[in-house]
Amino acid sequence: MSSLPVPLSLPVLSWALRDALFKLNPFSRLRNPAIFLVGTCAVLVTVAAVHDLWTVGSARRFDIQIALWLWVAVLCANFAEALGEVRERVRADNLRRSRRDTLATRITGRKTRVVPASKLRTGDVIVVKAGELIPVDGEVIEGIAMVDESVVTGESAPVLRESSSDQSTVTCGSRVLSDEIHVRVTRAPAETLVEKMISALENTTQEHTRDEIALQTFTSVMALICVVAATVLFVFARFTADKDRLHGAATVAEGSALLAAMLPITVGALLSTTGAAGMGRLVERNVLAMSRRSFESVYNLTTVFLDKTGTVTGGNRHAVEFLPCGNTTGEELIRVAALASLADETTEGRSIVELASKSIPLPVMSDGARVIAFSSYTRMSGIDVDGHALRKGAADAIADYFVARGAAIPEGYKTAAEQISQAGGTPLGVGEDARILGIIHLMDIVKPNLRPRVEKLRAMGIRTILITGDNPVTAAAIASEVGAAEFVANATPADKLAAIKREQARGEVIA
Repeated sequence: MSSLPVPLSLPVLSWALRDALFKLNPFSRLRNPAIFLVGTCAVLVTVAAVHDLWTVGSARRFDIQIALWLWVAVLCANFAEALGEVRERVRADNLRRSRRDTLATRITGRKTRVVPASKLRTGDVIVVKAGELIPVDGEVIEGIAMVDESVVTGESAPVLRESSSDQSTVTCGSRVLSDEIHVRVTRAPAETLVEKMISALENTTQEHTRDEIALQTFTSVMALICVVAATVLFVFARFTADKDRLHGAATVAEGSALLAAMLPITVGALLSTTGAAGMGRLVERNVLAMSRRSFESVYNLTTVFLDKTGTVTGGNRHAVEFLPCGNTTGEELIRVAALASLADETTEGRSIVELASKSIPLPVMSDGARVIAFSSYTRMSGIDVDGHALRKGAADAIADYFVARGAAIPEGYKTAAEQISQAGGTPLGVGEDARILGIIHLMDIVKPNLRPRVEKLRAMGIRTILITGDNPVTAAAIASEVGAAEFVANATPADKLAAIKREQARGEVIA
């Protein structure tokens, strides 16, 4: 879904050249007075040269050169503007094509049919299986699944989506990671979030920010002053020239060349191009500014709030510690955890195997092993091998599963799980047959390249504030690690909004 850089291919260049020729229409240039005046001068010099050819039979080389240079200036200005607009259209078309090419399995009665996502309508019901993209905005009406919404929210940690709850809304472009869900379409394909992204890209060159309006006003005033000055000088040279000294009166070509040299043509040519280029650079880095005004306001930033999960941290949890409970040995817990994770291709599963390999030789999974994939219903995974059932999963789910099979909760199990949760980590329980062996401590790792970026913001005079739902101890530790100046802990969504409003009331410009 992310927009990749648009290369300067032959079709892109040809489209830009075609649009540059269309922009020779004088009515389309009225909003850019510098380019409009240069184009007018080009027409006047060309007409004068043609007139000389028609009446005298020859035209001065100087006049022809001036005409050519003026036309080149106008075409280059038009081409620079057209190229920025074409690249934004190509990006929008790429996003729209990804929507059009996405397929959906629509349920009609007892039958299913694969159709293009563009054919879906509000009220249709589709089924989305593990590994498939959700093609529309909708609501889960049946099933439960883990969903990757990072393409939309930036949160790389998957979220649980299930029917008949406040977590039933799904967004176009998200990917189902486990199980299967039935989704009712709540928005027509033309109204989805992706379509809004496309609209934002298409409109980047159609609006003007306050700075652009001020700059356009400046160039208009400068153009008027230049016209007056060039006209006065042209008239003076035309009718008061000393022919012995100036070798003849001034011509239209010379007056036009003088005016073009005085005009701020570079500013006029790049005025509408710079904004589009900046927006395009943002899109290439997976940042979407919904308007050029918001893009402009970044210059005035004073404070940046950093959410923890997916922003400060990677969003993918990694195993950092094995905690055996009861009479279980550390080696036994590590062996079972590693064996239960060998077939787990998630980031968490791979990190468990990697951490285990630092302590013991990794066990080998036999050919007869039956892999138990993670399910949002059971919240656990593992394998059945050589008559043994090995499981790992959410601490409470593991406790319920093994207690139902006659196991006792070992001493320290609940305490360890609570301490890990309070510290902002995730406890995974591990069990084998009718025994609960211990806890795996999963922790969201701070992004390694974040601290230098925070330091760059500080050098620019921008404050950084970490805001998180974690307890103050965890929040303080993470804020110190990333170099944030302040932190807000135990923050609910309402608290986060209140913190932002407090800073804005103090006159801060917030990101």
